[in-house]
Amino acid sequence: MKARSEPLSADHPLLWLSLLGVLGGAFVVLSAVYAPLVPVLGCVALVGGFVLLKTPQLMTFLVAIGIMLDDVNVNAGFALLGMGDFAVALIYLQWTLSRLKSGAPPLRLPPAWPLMIAYLTFTLISWVMGARPAGTGGMMVRLLVYVGAVLMLVDYLKSLKALHVTFLSMILSGVIHASLALYLDNDNARLGGLADQANTLGSLLGLTLSVALAYFKHYATTPTQRALLLSAIFVTLLGLIFTISRGSYLAFGLTMLWLYQRYLRYLFTTALTIAVALLLYDQLDPDRFAFMLRRLEFNDSSVTNRWQVVQNALLLIQERPLFGIGLGQFGAISEVIEVDAEAGRSPHNFYLGIIASIGLLAAGSLFLYVGAQARALWLEVGLLKRQLYLKAQRSNPSLERSTMWRLLMGEVSQAMFLFQAVSLMFRGSKRVTDWLPVAMMSVTYLYLREQRLKEERGDDEQAEL
Repeated sequence: MKARSEPLSADHPLLWLSLLGVLGGAFVVLSAVYAPLVPVLGCVALVGGFVLLKTPQLMTFLVAIGIMLDDVNVNAGFALLGMGDFAVALIYLQWTLSRLKSGAPPLRLPPAWPLMIAYLTFTLISWVMGARPAGTGGMMVRLLVYVGAVLMLVDYLKSLKALHVTFLSMILSGVIHASLALYLDNDNARLGGLADQANTLGSLLGLTLSVALAYFKHYATTPTQRALLLSAIFVTLLGLIFTISRGSYLAFGLTMLWLYQRYLRYLFTTALTIAVALLLYDQLDPDRFAFMLRRLEFNDSSVTNRWQVVQNALLLIQERPLFGIGLGQFGAISEVIEVDAEAGRSPHNFYLGIIASIGLLAAGSLFLYVGAQARALWLEVGLLKRQLYLKAQRSNPSLERSTMWRLLMGEVSQAMFLFQAVSLMFRGSKRVTDWLPVAMMSVTYLYLREQRLKEERGDDEQAEL
């Protein structure tokens, strides 16, 4: 006799799968009729998510390139979305997928992470209490999203490969920026490139040059790879010179001197590269070269105007020391204090600008957070250098190679921090781009610390690429 089939219970999996299939089919049919683009985008998102989940290094490359090319915008109607915004969306997607996997490790947080929470809290209070909060809500939302992306990157990027891919992507983005800036027709004497602003382009090129010079110092490559790296440095350096960005010149020069303070041969090679670039610059465009020399005399109106906006920022800090004028509301300064001139301009100094905008409490929390990352990184690199010396004494090539790779990652992050710290004295902040070095400092420190602890436990692992 045939066994009687039992009715499906309410919690039977087949019942729920059938229901989801019917609802999913109805959704696809309705979308195909009324919004045919929706199922296409859904399929692209599903396939893209699967590809990124299976190829994490591709995701790392796309994120780094997207953040560094944030000046390429798409008008979405409600906002201008840069490539960095799409990169941030990838971070959220990939981090969520990695967290949904079974056996995901505990959440990995940067040092002093409560200071970041304090920074967001005080910034939110400053924004609400500001002169014109209604018009800057989008900026507050972006800030929350970007800080979330920083914390996700710190949790997600854990390997030498991830660090290596990120830094090489930054070098490549510098070459792209410089090449397009040199190619694009520009009526101005200074190159603006995709950023359409010389100082912004200069800060991007100087940052990527700092990374490239650290690689040139430590990265043992084949002659072909070394030639490619030198070519990338030369093209990016030529673009930086054409920007005639004095703040970027100073920040890059100090970073270069710090990197090569004990490597006179490399310092000479870099100085020779700069001299060749300047000679080529003079031959290609003597008028621009003469303009650059005039700007380096520091007698133009820009210097005078910047002193005025600095005075405006100092007056605003005196008037509203704790919470400032409000996030993104510096342009409303004349509504708070009496200003003689340059009322609508930012102070062209990130440190003064952020204190004047969000106050000492929020800015202090951010400065302490970044300082904690820098201090941890510097201490860890110091320990690494002592390890390298001891391993060289024991003549263990494999361990020495592994330590050299870690030292490269550490000095790349240090060089980025030094360039950013000096560069921000002469400009305001960018959107997501200026958050990437902050995230990479934390990622590098945590990676170096974890590798050191493994070695101390006797679990030596050779760094592989």
